[in-house]
Amino acid sequence: MTTLNVDQDLGLVVYKTVPSLEVDQDLLIVVAQLKQVIIQKQPFLFVFQTASGQPLAFGTVTIQLNTDAVVTSTNGPQVVSGRTVKVNLDGTGSATPYLWPNSVMSPSGTVYNVTAYSAQGQLAWSGQISL
Repeated sequence: MTTLNVDQDLGLVVYKTVPSLEVDQDLLIVVAQLKQVIIQKQPFLFVFQTASGQPLAFGTVTIQLNTDAVVTSTNGPQVVSGRTVKVNLDGTGSATPYLWPNSVMSPSGTVYNVTAYSAQGQLAWSGQISL
């Protein structure tokens, strides 16, 4: 049986012996849950310009993963390639969508297909990026 002393000044529980395996397992579960929280979508800044160097003001950008993937955390979500994210650019040609970094997805080698359009809907740029 583990003997406990409570340090009233510090508000700490002090063990006279090594904590039980059950306590250690609880700690491991908490750490595993914290790791899941750390892996999440992140904001990525996109800035687009016209061929003449002017901001692609008030245009739009579509972003789509090239293949289905899974986020590599425990019970990580599936990221479906058929879903297109559409974001509006501001007056400076910028937008900050939240996306999954490619480094946390499996299989490796995923990329995003990105297409930028002018405010009039004309194709301005298209390519693949890895975040």
